[in-house]
Formats: sequence, structure tokens, C-alpha cells
Amino acid sequence: IDSPSRQPAAVRSGPGRLSIEFVRDDSGRTYVGHQYASYPFHVCRPLYLDKNCPALATLYAQSCSGGLYADDEHRLELIAREASEAHFTTQASTIVHSMEHGRAVIDMRIIAERGAYLEYLPDPQILFPRASVISAIRISMADDATVLVSDSWLTHDHRQDGGLPSLYQSEIAVENSLGRKLAIDRL
Repeated sequence: IDSPSRQPAAVRSGPGRLSIEFVRDDSGRTYVGHQYASYPFHVCRPLYLDKNCPALATLYAQSCSGGLYADDEHRLELIAREASEAHFTTQASTIVHSMEHGRAVIDMRIIAERGAYLEYLPDPQILFPRASVISAIRISMADDATVLVSDSWLTHDHRQDGGLPSLYQSEIAVENSLGRKLAIDRL
């Protein structure tokens, strides 16, 4: 997914990038083996909240930008290594602000290796009037991996003048580890 910008390249700060790798240790507990986060992302430390699944790492990502704006590009990658168990989410809903020109792009890549369990369950996006966003979630998973995904949104007309979002485009594509397409959901 490409997002053309109306600003000169020297002015743009580049896409926000987030890459997280979940790894299972010898005791069976999942930890963050690697992480990279650029503006606007901040990653909290893993929490172990589920008493019934003590190996499950819960990880919150935060954004310090106040939402998505025109020409924002967010590129995210979650990798669940063999037999790891992780829940990845956001600290709150993401506001997609009104846009006169351009659009925001979210490009998510999820990889789940053999026996991995991964939940990608962010809070819903809140689309303001004239918001324009394109979201792509690509999932590659081993045959015995489990991936739970949510891509949800709601609208909010904060001026109460009947305004609607301009564009919301979403695609979730799932393939096996050999690249064979298993499912595609488009909205």
C-alpha cells in the first residue's frame, strides 16, 4: 500500500514503524525477543495478566501523536515465534482525524510460526468526518498456529453536522506458511 504525500520529501518524517518479535523461553513463558519502535509508537513492557494462561504475554502499544492524520503511514510487524503465546493491543481507540487531502495508511504484517498463538486485538478506530484511511493486514501462519485478529471502527461526528468519513478501506489476507491464500476479507 502506498500513500502519496502532498508534502515535499524533506518535510515528511517518514512512516511510523513498529516491529515486535515474541519468543518462548525454556520455561514456556513468552517474552519480547526483539522490538523496534519509531515515532509515534511506544511499546510497554509485557504483562502476564491471565492466570489461566501464565505464559501469555500481553503487550500494549501506545501512540504519542494523538491519532492518524493525512499522509500518515504506519507499518507494523508482529512475529510470533514457535510455540509463543501473545496478546497485542492498543491503550485506547485511535482517532482518525478529518483530512482535506491525502489519507492515512496502516500496513500490518503478522507472522505466526509453528504452534504459536497470537491475538492482535486493537481498540476500534474512531473515524471523524472526512477521515480517509486504508488498512491492510496480512497474516502468514503455520498450519497449527492460531491468530485472532480484529479490525474495527466506529464513526464520530464531533461537530454534529452530518459529516461522514471520506474513505475506509480494509483488507485482511490470510495465507499459510507456503504462501497459499486461505482467506481474504475486504471492506
